[in-house]
Amino acid sequence: MRANTLSAESLELGGDTITVFQPNDNFIINGDMGIAQRYTSQAASEGTSGNWLADRFEFLETGAGVVTVSQFADAPTFAESGVQTKNCAKVDVTTADASLADADYNVIQYQFEGYDIQPLVGQPLTLSFWIKATKTGTSCVAFKAPNVPGAYMHEFTISGSDVWQKVELTMTIPTSYVAAGLLYENSVQLRVYFPLAAGSTYQQATTDEWIDSSGETWMCTPNQINHMDNTDNNYQITNVKLELGTTATPFVPRLKAQEIALCQRYFEKSYNLWTVPGASTTTGGNPWTVVKTSAGQYHPFRGFAATKRNTPTLAIYSVTGGSSGYVRDIDAAADRVVSGTGNANTKGLPTISVTGAVLNNRILFHWTADAEL
Repeated sequence: MRANTLSAESLELGGDTITVFQPNDNFIINGDMGIAQRYTSQAASEGTSGNWLADRFEFLETGAGVVTVSQFADAPTFAESGVQTKNCAKVDVTTADASLADADYNVIQYQFEGYDIQPLVGQPLTLSFWIKATKTGTSCVAFKAPNVPGAYMHEFTISGSDVWQKVELTMTIPTSYVAAGLLYENSVQLRVYFPLAAGSTYQQATTDEWIDSSGETWMCTPNQINHMDNTDNNYQITNVKLELGTTATPFVPRLKAQEIALCQRYFEKSYNLWTVPGASTTTGGNPWTVVKTSAGQYHPFRGFAATKRNTPTLAIYSVTGGSSGYVRDIDAAADRVVSGTGNANTKGLPTISVTGAVLNNRILFHWTADAEL
């Protein structure tokens, strides 16, 4: 499912040249950071995945620096960008790392499935995004095709402190990458890196061309400034767009229902969209009324709103207190332990086994289904 964005065409009208915008596709999901299903702000954990700024945009880090990542209500104005958007992905430095070790890195990552990216190989692609950062100077954006392997680094200049500016670049993924291992499947086949800082292990001087990256995870050039060197530093991005062609056209948000559905291929929850998983609430809960067997198996028979990328990791939460790994036995007014799940699939919730379940007692629970890359 993709919604229309815009591309430009010049026309003559009454002796004047005017610009008319025509439909074009954005291959980035949630580029305006409007969906944040997991939380809206969280201290990032070093060396782990799951530090989500907004759906599909993840923060990765190693080293002494500490940050808070969030979906944040700030974006370029209509006068700046020509479109009314609300949110950005924000990294707020809370513990500085002014002296990077070789293996330190702090980076925002977006990942593509092979299904989405392989059909674009060999065609000009333009990436554009808006950035607002406290620290000025040379910064980078990078692409990584992990299975080829190949990498592409691009430098740009942040010219003003804490002001929004647009960055654009055009590149073409080589057709040779398909034969070399860029696959048409549901695994990670391309990453986009927005680095805040990276040590020498992750630096490579070549810019604006695809280079072999065997055994390397390059994220930036040696000219990359260190956005992690001061607790006053912030780094924000939004309106991220990847489109066919050599022209960066204006960002146009999708309909909210379309954006939610695209995000739910990778992560879905029973909670309302704005409710953080683990909250103590019955709103959006899923009650089931019969224990199927004496072993305590419940059969929800509920389909996901969107088919998942692959078999998801399921988490179950009690509606009372939000405890993970529990369901609420309504009739006994007690939480019961989830002892296992079975028959997992991409279409809907599996069988749930509950310790101490009572025949015919109703249970109530929340869930999340994670099929991220």
